[in-house]
Amino acid sequence: LGYAYENRPLDAAMLDWLTGFRAAWVVNLSEALSWFGTATGILVLRLALAIVLIVFRRWRHLAVTLGAFVIFDALVVSLVRFDLPTPDVDVIVAPASGVYYFPASGVASLTITLGAMVASLVPAGRTRARALVAAIVFAVLVAVARGVLGTAYPLAALYAVLLGFTTAWVVFGWLAPSNSFPVSYTRGGNAAHLDLAGARAQA
Repeated sequence: LGYAYENRPLDAAMLDWLTGFRAAWVVNLSEALSWFGTATGILVLRLALAIVLIVFRRWRHLAVTLGAFVIFDALVVSLVRFDLPTPDVDVIVAPASGVYYFPASGVASLTITLGAMVASLVPAGRTRARALVAAIVFAVLVAVARGVLGTAYPLAALYAVLLGFTTAWVVFGWLAPSNSFPVSYTRGGNAAHLDLAGARAQA
């Protein structure tokens, strides 16, 4: 992929096509969506997630979440990511670092955050499945918005979506599986229940 991008970006034509949809309202909407892929937007989401986990005393989920963020951010920065050439399009919003990456760093950090939010905040079952679909759709919209603005290459952003959600699901499935650490908002949470009927009550 690095070799291909150095010679001719695989998705250059796709990026050109996306930038052709720059009506005023499209640009405004894209800028609003793109904010969630910025350092500020990601920090706000992560702080909100941490506060909710602390309020509900989900310490296991909090520890796994923080560990996933640290490991994933280091993984993307040091092992997976490589530089891309500056695209030959009119850039409305440049990347924060001024450098284009594969995978797109902002989208990758956003999607690991969204994946952690779904895994740690939403009860397992149909509700979580719907929340996951909604989170993926939202992340794809952010990826497309950043393509419209010229902030990221489309394939780099979409790969970041895949990488972030997959990593979140693997980490939580391994370290905080739902059958052992269920997400529940019923009174008492997932604390163990001691049956005091019968012989125990008499004792």
